[in-house]
Amino acid sequence: MERWEYRVVDLTKVEKDVSELNRLGGEGWEAVGMVSTWGTGVRFVHPIALLKRPVTQA
Repeated sequence: MERWEYRVVDLTKVEKDVSELNRLGGEGWEAVGMVSTWGTGVRFVHPIALLKRPVTQA
């Protein structure tokens, strides 16, 4: 049975976020969904990327 690990990435700055998602993709992370969340301060709503990758067997 395949096992997975999960991660969330808060996307607030497009330029930084794209390079971060590319870096994570290179590490085997796959974006599997997007949700919006309420923030605070100037930025009230921002997207969150949901990622997963297989757990390597040690």
